[in-house]
Amino acid sequence: MQHTLGTSYDYTSGGAGKYSFEASATRFQTDDAKILDVKIDAVEVEVTEAEETFGTATTTPTCDDQGQLSLLETILSEARALAGGAATDLANNPGSGSKTNYFGGNDAGEVGGLFDAIAGDLDSSGTRM
Repeated sequence: MQHTLGTSYDYTSGGAGKYSFEASATRFQTDDAKILDVKIDAVEVEVTEAEETFGTATTTPTCDDQGQLSLLETILSEARALAGGAATDLANNPGSGSKTNYFGGNDAGEVGGLFDAIAGDLDSSGTRM
């Protein structure tokens, strides 16, 4: 699968090359308190060109395959909802044990702000940084 991500993410800091991303969490708790351990393979990305500057953009998937497009839209909708919940939880419980477990000493307001930006990443919001 190949996607053009230059308008959505900053790859200029690292430049062209191969990158590997691993999940930071693999244990999740469901609404009914069940614990799920999930195996998530690392994602490999090759940046072939790193331009000096990129514009801003919202995450609006495009795909010729309507089934895949629908799946991407559903996943983004769920991710935005989860991010909004995380932002609210961080705002309401900035010193919680969960915050410390997931984000260590990072500022809860800053982390919550990033989740809030993800939750609001909609075309209707205009372009975002």
